Amino acid sequence: MNNSERSIVEFFSKSDGRSCGYCKSSSSSCSHGMWAHSLNVHDYQSLIDRGWRRSGHYCYKPVMNETCCPAYTIKCDAVQFKLTRSQKKLLKRFNHYLATGEKMKGPSTVKYHDRNVTSDMPTLPCIPSTKTIDPDHKMEGESTTSESSSSKLKQDTQESASSIGHKSHEPKTSSSSSSSSSQVTSSGEKVPSPNPLTSTAGSSKSKHLRIERRKQTLLSRGLSMDQVLATMQASKLRRATREKTLEDFIHVKLPDNAKHRLELRLVQSSPPSSLFKKTFNLVVDVYRRYQMSVHGSAPAKCNSEQFTRFLCNSPLQASKASTGGHGYGSFHQQYWLDGRLIAVGVIDILPLCVSSVYFFYDPDYSWLSLGTLSSLREIEFTRSLHRSLPELSSYYMGFYIHSCPKMRYKGNLRPSYLLCPEVYSWHFIQEARQLLDRSKYSRLNPDIEAKDKDCDVTLDQVLVLTGGKVMLYRQFKQMYDHDEEHPLVQEYASLVGQYCAYRMLLVQ
Repeated sequence: MNNSERSIVEFFSKSDGRSCGYCKSSSSSCSHGMWAHSLNVHDYQSLIDRGWRRSGHYCYKPVMNETCCPAYTIKCDAVQFKLTRSQKKLLKRFNHYLATGEKMKGPSTVKYHDRNVTSDMPTLPCIPSTKTIDPDHKMEGESTTSESSSSKLKQDTQESASSIGHKSHEPKTSSSSSSSSSQVTSSGEKVPSPNPLTSTAGSSKSKHLRIERRKQTLLSRGLSMDQVLATMQASKLRRATREKTLEDFIHVKLPDNAKHRLELRLVQSSPPSSLFKKTFNLVVDVYRRYQMSVHGSAPAKCNSEQFTRFLCNSPLQASKASTGGHGYGSFHQQYWLDGRLIAVGVIDILPLCVSSVYFFYDPDYSWLSLGTLSSLREIEFTRSLHRSLPELSSYYMGFYIHSCPKMRYKGNLRPSYLLCPEVYSWHFIQEARQLLDRSKYSRLNPDIEAKDKDCDVTLDQVLVLTGGKVMLYRQFKQMYDHDEEHPLVQEYASLVGQYCAYRMLLVQ
C-alpha cells in the first residue's frame, strides 16, 4: 500500500464519567476514542466490524462492560431483507400520496420511529488541535526517490435519481361488533375473539381466526377437510410466488397525472462535489430546522460550522470501486419532492456495506414517516450496489441499545444481526435479545472456546508515524531508547486488531 493511502490516527486513553445520550445520566458513559486524520475505507470497514463508529473525524468504541448503556453494532442483511406488513403499508401510503396528493387520513395504526431518537455519539473528550500531516510519509529504510501519489475520486457529482409513485389505496379495515367473546372453529373448538388491547398475541389470534373462517367457507361448499387443506396450501404458494419485493414498492411507475414526484440524488460530500457545494445552504437550512424542531437544539448548536464538522467532514479516503460506479467514501443522499429538498441521508459506502451516519428532514413533512422510509430506501440502495459489488451486501445502522427502549426499533429491519463485543462474531438479533433481556451486557457468542481471531498483535510490528517518518514500533522504541511497551500502544493494538494495527499509522 502506498503510504499516502494509509490511515493516520491518534489514539486517546479511555474516557469515562461522561454524560450519556441514552439514559441521560451525567457521568456514566465510558468509551475509547481515536482521532482519524485519514481513514482508508478498508480500515474503517474493519474498525466498525470491531465495534467502532465515527462522528466526523472522531472514532469511538464504547467500553461495553463498563458503560451505562452498552451499544451493540447492528447490521441488516440487505440481500435477504424481507418487508413486514407495516413497512409495506407505509410504502403504499407514500406511493398513494405521490400519485393522488392525498395525505393519510386519521392516525396511523403503526408507530414509526424517528431514526435519530438520540445521537450515537457520546460526549466528546478534548479533541486535539489540528495537526499538519505530511502526505508523503517515508517508511524507515525506504528509498527517498520513490514517489507517493494518491488517487482521488473525480469531484464531478454522481447522481442517482429515481421516481416512484403509484395510485394505490389503503385497504379498508372493517370492524364488526359482536356480543360474543369467542368464535367456533371447524373442529368445534372455541377461540377467544382478539383483544385489541393485546399486542403480538392479538395479531396471532386474528390470523388464526382468518384461517378458520376460510376453512369454514370452503367446508360449506362441500369440500372435504383434505381438499380444504390442499386448496389453502395452493393459495399460500401462489401468494408467495407473487409476493412483492422492496424494489417493486419503491420503483412503481407513476401515473401520467401524478400529483408529486420524488427524486433521489447521491452527492459526494468529501471531497465536496460541485452539486454538494451548490446545494449546501439548502441542506443546512433543513438540518437547522430539523434539529431545532425535532431535538430542541438551540440555534447556535446547529449552525453551518457545526453541521460541517458533524456531517460533512469525513476522514474516509474516496476511492474507486473495481467495477466503477459511485465508488467508496462519504456521501449525502438528497430527497427532492417536486423540486424541493425535504430530507438528507448521510451515508458511508464501504467495501462490505452501506453505513448509515445520520438522517434529517424538513419538519413540515414529518407526517410522511420519512425516517422509516429512508431506511428502506437505503436498504434498496445497498441492494442495487450489491448487484455490481457482490461483497457489498449489508446495511449498517450504527448502534443498537437494548437498555434504551426507544432504540430497539432498529431490530425491525430483518434479518438483522448484533456484533458480539468479545469475539466480534455476528448473531441473530432475536437470539441476542434473549440474552440482553437478562443482562444489558452480554457475550453474544455461546461458544465459550471462541475467541477474537484478530487479537494476536505483535507490538513490534505496529506501524507508527513520528517526525514525518513511518516506522515499526520496535524501531520507534530503539530511536527513543524505550525498553517497555507503552500501555496506550498495547491498548490501541488490542482494540483495532491485527489487520488495522499493521496497516494504519499511529501518530506518536
